[in-house]
Amino acid sequence: MTTADQTQKRRKVRAILASGLVLGVGAAVTLAAWNDSVWGSSIFGTGDSQWNLQGYTEAAGDWDDFAIEGEAAAMTFVPDNEALVPGVPVYSVFGLHEEFGNLGATIGLSKGNVTGSTALAGQITVTATLVDGATTASPATCDGTTTGTQLFSGLLSSALASGTSAITLAPEGYAWVCFKAELSSGIAGDLTLQNQTATATWVFNGQSV
Repeated sequence: MTTADQTQKRRKVRAILASGLVLGVGAAVTLAAWNDSVWGSSIFGTGDSQWNLQGYTEAAGDWDDFAIEGEAAAMTFVPDNEALVPGVPVYSVFGLHEEFGNLGATIGLSKGNVTGSTALAGQITVTATLVDGATTASPATCDGTTTGTQLFSGLLSSALASGTSAITLAPEGYAWVCFKAELSSGIAGDLTLQNQTATATWVFNGQSV
């Protein structure tokens, strides 16, 4: 082999070695590019947002949903709401309670339907008062000594599409509303209103807080 041939062979070897070095460097770069992942997940549901309003009247005798007008809680007024005497008020207390303890509530009071004698309904004044300091499960006192925030006062026959939202409940909280009804003393001589009846319903509309 000539000296020229030997020189050319050494150049080829160097070229191959150089290529190997380049490939080696490339392999090292590839191995350095590590990949890894971190994941997160969450469950969404309504398990801790259960919320429900309940009512109580002494006639009903227990807390319940009373969720539709046809199943309204019976409200018995004392001394006797079915034997009204002009100028003598009668009283009935209504309880409110949030059941589950997750959310509080704001509550407005409205009047539903009034049926029966419209003449009699036009002579009965009803006042509803949120009883001061009554925040336990025990029924509040509801009589002529009751004090609190007046929610409304008006004739049974008057329209009342929506009421005040002055009632607030804490989660699992209680509130009591005292209803007072009084037949006008000015009709004592109007015998046409004797043996008449009028039926009214009331609705407490609540929103969770």
